[in-house]
Amino acid sequence: MRLKDKGSKILFIHVEVQSYSSGHEVFGERMFRYFYRIWDKFRYKNDDESEIVAAAIYTYKGEQGKDKRYVYKLPEIESEILIYNFKTIDVEKIKLEKINDNNPLKLVFKMGKSLLETGARDENILKAKIKLAEELKNYDKVKNIDQVKALVDFLEYLFLIKDPELEEKYEEYKKENGGAFKLSIDEIRKLHYKEEGKIEMAIEMLKNEEPMDKIIKYSKLNEEEIIKLRDYLKETSSI
Repeated sequence: MRLKDKGSKILFIHVEVQSYSSGHEVFGERMFRYFYRIWDKFRYKNDDESEIVAAAIYTYKGEQGKDKRYVYKLPEIESEILIYNFKTIDVEKIKLEKINDNNPLKLVFKMGKSLLETGARDENILKAKIKLAEELKNYDKVKNIDQVKALVDFLEYLFLIKDPELEEKYEEYKKENGGAFKLSIDEIRKLHYKEEGKIEMAIEMLKNEEPMDKIIKYSKLNEEEIIKLRDYLKETSSI
């Protein structure tokens, strides 16, 4: 992830949907393994010294398996040899009022808490996914297709429907209603860039290599203006 100060961080987020009682492989140990593999790949193989930030999202009830760190030690040595801490988000305990309304994940966590309170039956999951989809249709806090896709992918992964018939109903809903799931790039732009200036919209579309006729249609700029803007972006290495 690139930062405003031109630095970068590597983020990895693990969503844990159920608890495990196995003493052989505790969750904290898995988080440490993921961290080390990323560290090894980017720090040594790719010579990337970006900081690595890890987070675990727990989406089930109870305390079992909700580790916050991994400790490695040997019986013959009194002190711990290694302690690895990572960030955690417990959906069961999260306080929605403390999350900024501009944060799109607030919608997802709200649905997650609803599932925990009503029971995660497939019927409840289907209703929750449709409700969130309806909210996402008119949600104006996401600004581009990548953010919309990230929210949708997270929703799909977090709320799994096992019943084939209910899953088919959800697929039918997506086909019939569209919303954030089936919106074309053009429709997303109309929805999320309707308040943006013409130039800002054209720049974004040029960066995404949209066809000239589409840029003209939605930015309301003429072809000559768009060509000048494109040439300027190339000269400044912005695209």
